[in-house]
Amino acid sequence: MLFNTICEILKENSSELHGWVILSNHYHILTKLRDAFLLPEIIKKIHGKSAVLLNKFSKQLGRKIWYAYWDECIRDEKDFYAKLNYIHFNPVKHGYVDAPEFYKCSSYNFYLGIEGKGWLENILKHFPPVKVEKSDDF
Repeated sequence: MLFNTICEILKENSSELHGWVILSNHYHILTKLRDAFLLPEIIKKIHGKSAVLLNKFSKQLGRKIWYAYWDECIRDEKDFYAKLNYIHFNPVKHGYVDAPEFYKCSSYNFYLGIEGKGWLENILKHFPPVKVEKSDDF
């Protein structure tokens, strides 16, 4: 549900999804936006629509699902691939699986099928996952 909502909202806003992972209590997306100033509105739409759908599914209407979001700007190729690796290894970090290929709610297996294991290993070697930290600036 959440993945479909993310794809739908990004498509409506002419934005590209490059990486994603959905866990039980949060998600990460790596996207190229048509207009970076649209990000708050895009997130608001994703959170609003997915909350309605999840609440209907669980029969808990009105429950607050999402509490906040934070973002980072990708600076260069190194930053892009390091963040992509962070996203792919997030289920491992949180103890869901022993390796990213075993987690199905992620773009890892998409890249595995398109680019292959060697490509994924190469970007991991050259661009290890960065620790993503929430800024205290907001």
